[in-house]
Amino acid sequence: MKRILILSLLFLVACATPTAQPSSPTAPSVAPSITRAPQPTNAPTAIAHPTNQPPNYPTTQPPNYPTIPPPRIFASDPQAIAQTKAKILAGDKSLASNVDWLVFQADKALRFEPVSVVTKAIAPPSGDKHDYMSMAPYWWPDPSKPNGLPYIRKDGQTNPELHTVPDKDNLNAMASNVYTLALAYYIKGDEKYAEHAIKLLRVWFLDAATKMNPNINFGQAVRGVTDGRGEGVLESRTLAQVIDAIGLLAESKNFSSADQQALTKWFSDYTTWMIASPIGKEERAAQNNHGVWYDAQLANYLLFIGKTDDAKKVLEDAKRNRIDKQIEPDGKMPLEVARADGWHYTVFNLKAFFVLATMGDRAGVDLWNYSSSDGRGIRRALDYLTRFIAGEKWPHSTSADLSWNDIYEMLRLAANKYGATNYQQISARIPSADATTARISLLLPPFVASANQVSPTLVPTKTPAYDPNATLVICNFDDDLAMWQGFDQGTETILKANENAPAGFLPDAKLFAALSNRWYQPMPGFEKSTEQVKQGKSAGKWANVVKNNRIVAGNFPHDWSAFQYLSFWVYSVEANKTSVTLVAHSEDETTQQNYFNYKITLDWTGWKKFDVALKDFTVTRAPVGWHKIDSLKFASSGWSQTPYSTTTLYFDEMKLTNGK
Repeated sequence: MKRILILSLLFLVACATPTAQPSSPTAPSVAPSITRAPQPTNAPTAIAHPTNQPPNYPTTQPPNYPTIPPPRIFASDPQAIAQTKAKILAGDKSLASNVDWLVFQADKALRFEPVSVVTKAIAPPSGDKHDYMSMAPYWWPDPSKPNGLPYIRKDGQTNPELHTVPDKDNLNAMASNVYTLALAYYIKGDEKYAEHAIKLLRVWFLDAATKMNPNINFGQAVRGVTDGRGEGVLESRTLAQVIDAIGLLAESKNFSSADQQALTKWFSDYTTWMIASPIGKEERAAQNNHGVWYDAQLANYLLFIGKTDDAKKVLEDAKRNRIDKQIEPDGKMPLEVARADGWHYTVFNLKAFFVLATMGDRAGVDLWNYSSSDGRGIRRALDYLTRFIAGEKWPHSTSADLSWNDIYEMLRLAANKYGATNYQQISARIPSADATTARISLLLPPFVASANQVSPTLVPTKTPAYDPNATLVICNFDDDLAMWQGFDQGTETILKANENAPAGFLPDAKLFAALSNRWYQPMPGFEKSTEQVKQGKSAGKWANVVKNNRIVAGNFPHDWSAFQYLSFWVYSVEANKTSVTLVAHSEDETTQQNYFNYKITLDWTGWKKFDVALKDFTVTRAPVGWHKIDSLKFASSGWSQTPYSTTTLYFDEMKLTNGK
């Protein structure tokens, strides 16, 4: 798959001499329908992309520009937006079309009616409609269950049922419109924009009859599973727009000190909830984009309520806890590329890192230029992504949503942060909407090229040398069946403090490496059988897969890094199109449930040999690697699987090899 394969772009990026403004971009071959958004009726003239020529703007404000104090904002550069306003007040027409676009959007926002959490048709489990509520996007009814419960996960497939609970959609719309109105008020000084923005804020946050309680205890609920999850905290990231809007509205005659104090109190309470609640703690522990967005939000709210030292700690800790753990030395983010839409989630997480680094600017913590000893950093992650925008084939999953607006904004911001002409040049060819182009130009300072245009050197990936004749037996299913233990996942019991385990149950520590205080009823696992044998004296028979739905082993060679394939034989009694999943746990010291998995569809009868390339296993969360396989598990349930009572399988001769 290619992203914007344009030879002239490659020439521009490599060329040291800036060129004239490029022509319109060519849309990527994967999504030919994605082009520049059409202009709405009565819209102002289209916004031109910035030219590649670094402009000869002065770096300090000219004497004839009025002095504008910077607003108290955090997600954008307060000095830059103050300079933008000063230029416009001084009669500078260079941004006239950008302002026209902003006014056009703000006039539409004037027609947006106030929304509230209390208008939803059903109340959350608390019974209080003032509590925010939403549904998890990737969870669907289980077709094998009469009532569809509990829901099952289908990563990347959005269930439209989530829109039946409108709080998330209303929050996003409110935040976006409030920010547009506030920015228009700040730039133009027209109180009608401030008045409507403040009305929207009061309805959502302050008025007793309509306000949202400062928590997301019931965000991303899953029917039949949970009333709320840590993932719901992600949905409040749009509150960054609200916080900046408050700063932009500060001088309005319609915005009172009581409004300011009440909003500050609301965000203070929400920040306390984020830090202290079980839901907030769960999200903070997330090791993927959720964790980065949590830190970005928390730093923003702490800065807003005046706890700068606490924000600095969050930002400093992010170097070790987020950048070092989530970005590889070559810039890849493995937990994101492993998703069903690896492109979208790579962009999404990089955007979270950009927001985090922007909060660092406000707190005096430089995350833009942070790099670990082996080269992990935000710029390295951006350079990894731009390789595929510039023409390399994206090696991971993707969808039609290529997130061009987010990419455009990040490239423009990176160009300013690093003074890098290559980012500026590539951004000029991104098919972003005119409104996005217009707004970002109002929020950034003029681009000034750095004298040093050398991009970080990417760490080459080493290709290991494999011995073509090497093999390593995992299990021959003759005299080593005792290595396997069966259990019933449906009997999972999580112990409370000082609670004893049910008699005879086995702990998770015995069954797989992740320690989560879960206990299970043991089952037979594989039974030694001579009914169907492929190699040697016996095979491992797996019957009663409905209750005997997990079979796990831990006593086997744990370093698989010298091999390319896992080879084994399976005899299937019937081709019922159900499936079993092979799971190889690879745990680290801090996180849980990190593994590689491979699904086997039972669409044959008799014996079938599997030579599964290790590279074809799906990566879930952050497994340490093939050099550390802690446990091996077969599962007939979970992973969107429904076991049949008639399923019977026989396994034989499992080994690691370097050839099929």
